Amino acid sequence: MLSGLAGFASAAEPPGAVTIPVGVSGGRCFVSVSFDGRPARMILDTGAARSLITRAAALPLGLPFDRWVDTTVCDAGGRLQTHPNAVVAAASLGGIALYQRPGARSLSLAVARVDLGGADGLLGSDVLHHLTLWLDVQAARLTLTAAKTLTSSSDQAISYSPAAHAG
Repeated sequence: MLSGLAGFASAAEPPGAVTIPVGVSGGRCFVSVSFDGRPARMILDTGAARSLITRAAALPLGLPFDRWVDTTVCDAGGRLQTHPNAVVAAASLGGIALYQRPGARSLSLAVARVDLGGADGLLGSDVLHHLTLWLDVQAARLTLTAAKTLTSSSDQAISYSPAAHAG
């Protein structure tokens, strides 16, 4: 989860890093993600194993549903839902490509009928695994870079790379 991340306030931005605005509301961090060139408001959730998009958002975004792959999701109320996955041909966060597997450009997102408080979905570690993230909640910004190019000399910056923390 991002709540344990410190700010990236005093250190110089590492090469290749991008800083984007973050909306913070109700203890959640919201970022704008590009799905096939269209913006989507997503919750940044590094504690989630899978990313998902709401069915209500997938339709206006024009994301096609996969006729061969579906995902069963257990919602917060304990109810199981099974829906075809949404296919995203290209996705990016701050101009950095998001992917689930190296070499793959498309995403297969779980779809659920849930109310995420105005968010179109959530980004989980399946698409964040190749990034290192710094969250500065007070400044409402997120700095991100590909994990392999990261260098930091700041005592205050805590980097998070979900792939490095996999059990």
